[in-house]
Amino acid sequence: MSAKLNEVVERAIRDPLYAEELKAKALQASRGGFYSSDFDELLGEFATGPADLARMKGKGGSQDLPGHTTTTTTTTTTTTWSTPACTTTTITTTTTVFEAPER
Repeated sequence: MSAKLNEVVERAIRDPLYAEELKAKALQASRGGFYSSDFDELLGEFATGPADLARMKGKGGSQDLPGHTTTTTTTTTTTTWSTPACTTTTITTTTTVFEAPER
């Protein structure tokens, strides 16, 4: 697990307002889809910079080469549960990129 991911999770545990902000971003991103600015904004919370965000979105690899076909499937799941002591929000994003040279 990356240090940035740990940092975001720890902050969300300590700061309920930040946790709510992440939850709202996750909901917007799931509505907007993988190519939306809302999705970029959510992933930006976990990225260490623009290059890391591009890597997370699958940009900059062989899919940018002419003659390649890329199919990207992204699933975002948000789960929230609460107790009197705390609220936990889990955001899981899975991106699968299939690449193949065009024939």
